Amino acid sequence: MRKILMVLTMMGISTTFAMTKVDLSQQKFTCKGIKLTDKTTSAIISQNCKNVKVKTDKQITSGHNAGDLRGSNLIEEDDINPTVATLQKVSFYTDDGSHLKCYYRNDKLYKCKAKKAKLNSSQIK
Repeated sequence: MRKILMVLTMMGISTTFAMTKVDLSQQKFTCKGIKLTDKTTSAIISQNCKNVKVKTDKQITSGHNAGDLRGSNLIEEDDINPTVATLQKVSFYTDDGSHLKCYYRNDKLYKCKAKKAKLNSSQIK
């Protein structure tokens, strides 16, 4: 009985913090009254949304990143023009208090996850 209770408690805790994948063309999220869509850039989010945090990273998908390799003078580049992707993770809050995390690859929206805000009795009209 204790094991079952522990499992149910853990399931409840894990779903409390879960974010679900959202389709911005299907759902309505706004920042300063501006509707977020699949075409919304990270710059628009940074200008209009609350508590914006942006993490940018680069991913090299071909060739060598000689600066990060030991003995790089011994390794020849196998691709003179390596493919580099700029990745961004943008975390922010919308007008209704929902928390979203959107992922961009080369400035194009890849996916968004959301945790809907809970409405308290003063927000319900």
